[in-house]
Amino acid sequence: MAYRLGCRVDPTNNELFVASTGNSSVPVFGRTASGNTAPLRTLSGAATGLVFPQPLTLDLTNNEMFVGNTGSANSITAYTRGASGNTAPLRTLSGVVTGISGPIGIAVTTGVAPPPPPSAAVNVPTLSEWAQISLALLLALGGLVALRGAQQGTLGRPTE
Repeated sequence: MAYRLGCRVDPTNNELFVASTGNSSVPVFGRTASGNTAPLRTLSGAATGLVFPQPLTLDLTNNEMFVGNTGSANSITAYTRGASGNTAPLRTLSGVVTGISGPIGIAVTTGVAPPPPPSAAVNVPTLSEWAQISLALLLALGGLVALRGAQQGTLGRPTE
């Protein structure tokens, strides 16, 4: 293995994934492997889209592996966690519009997806925001009534 710049442990399956930049591959070892040990499997070959892979991460919830490719690729490729040999990625994120250039880190969050961001065109206040707006209006109205009473000299005096 030449230039190992990224590795991840899969504690569920007891495996160690290594991004091997020098030969554009991802060998996978047993988590406790040591010494001159052959990998359990290796993802490599032209169909993989791996080009100087550096960062990699695992999504154990969705059983996927993500690899950042540098050099001429400037991409993020996704594979099944158990991919090996000359396997094509499930999907590839690349292109000028993505802004990906020499990725050096990847993070994946799993679980319940967050709600989509609100549309910029429609910004409807939440119930809490409506309560805050109402309170601000009531305080402002009370302040105006008090100010008006002070101007008329009736503040604090009983009315007839």
